[in-house]
Amino acid sequence: MPTTQKAYTTSMVWLPQQDGAPPRATRIHGRETVVDMLAAELALRRMVTVTGTGGIGKTTVALAVAEHMQRQWRQGVVYVDLAPLADGSRLAPALAAALVMERPGQRTLDDITAALRSHHMLLVLDSCERLVDDVADMADILLEGTQGLRLLATSCEPLGLPGEWVVQLPPLAAPPGDALDMEQVMHWPAARLFADRMGRDPGDDEAAGIADICRRLDGIPLALELAAANVGVLGVRALARRLGDGLSLQGGQAGRHRTMEAALDWSYALLGEQERQLLRRLSPMRRGFSLDEALHLGADSLAAWPDVLDAFAGLLRQSMLATISDTDARRYRLLETTRRYAAARLEESHDYQRVMARYGAM
Repeated sequence: MPTTQKAYTTSMVWLPQQDGAPPRATRIHGRETVVDMLAAELALRRMVTVTGTGGIGKTTVALAVAEHMQRQWRQGVVYVDLAPLADGSRLAPALAAALVMERPGQRTLDDITAALRSHHMLLVLDSCERLVDDVADMADILLEGTQGLRLLATSCEPLGLPGEWVVQLPPLAAPPGDALDMEQVMHWPAARLFADRMGRDPGDDEAAGIADICRRLDGIPLALELAAANVGVLGVRALARRLGDGLSLQGGQAGRHRTMEAALDWSYALLGEQERQLLRRLSPMRRGFSLDEALHLGADSLAAWPDVLDAFAGLLRQSMLATISDTDARRYRLLETTRRYAAARLEESHDYQRVMARYGAM
C-alpha cells in the first residue's frame, strides 16, 4: 500500500491541442514516481519511449513529463499527435505543422532536421504504434542530424532504436479486497482517479463499490474514467454489478478513445493475424498461465510452436500480455479488460468450440 505523502499529491499535465501548442491542464494520479524517473532519464538520454496497452495513460504521463521539464529546453516543448496519420508520408508535414514552419505540407524531413540542428528542445511523439517503423526511421534521422534535440515517444511497442530507453507503464494500483472504508480506499491511485472523475465526493457507503470497480478494471485509467462517467446515471453500486457482466462503458471522449472498446479495437488492429489468434485463444485463462499452457492453447500441433512462440513474443512486445513478477516461475496473464475483449472475439471466430474443449482438458 502507498505510504508516502507524495503518492497522494496531484500533478498538472497538458492535454494536446493543435500545432504543438501547450495543451490545457488536467490532473493525474499515481504517476509521480514514473514522471520523475522519465525526467531524470531524459536529462541523460536523447530517446525515451513510454509503452503500454491502450488506455493505460501513456499520453498523460508523457505530457506530465513535458510540463515538468519545459523550462529546461531553450526552444521549449513541441507535441505531435501521430494517431490520425494514415501512412508514413504524412509524418514530415505533421511535424512541420507542429513546429509552426511555413508551408508545412511541402517540408521534407531533411528540411526539418536542418531547422532543428542547433535547437535545444523536447519533441513529444505521441501514439507511434500505427507507424512504428516509419517513426523509428524519422527519429533516427532527427537524432543523427541534431545535437540538442530530445525525443519522448509513446507507443504500444518500442521503436527499436539504438540507445532507446523504454519504460512499460503499469496499471494504477487498485485497492485490495480488504480495503473497505473510504480512507483506506483513497490511499490507492486508481480509486483517487475514479473519485476525481466522478465529479463529486464519494460517500462512505460507496467505498466497497469503488474498490471493486477499480479491481475489475485493472486500474486502467481510460476504463476508470469511462466508468466514472456512468456514476451519475447508474450509481456506484449498480455500476460495480454491471461491470461483472461485461464491458459496455460509454463516455464522452472523442475519436478512437471514445470508449474502452474502441481503445482495445485500436490495439487489436495493430496485431498480426497470428497474434490476434493467440490472444483470442488465451482468453479463457482467467488466472495466470505459463508459456507451456499458452502453447497448449495456441498451437494446433508441435509444428506450429515456433509461430505461436513468435506470436507470444509479439503480444508481450505490444503490451497485450502482462508478466506476473511475484512468483518464482515466469507466468503471464491478460488484463481483465483485454481478456473479456479477446473472449468476445473468440466467440465470433470459427474455432471457439475447439479452443474451449482444449481449455477444458487442461
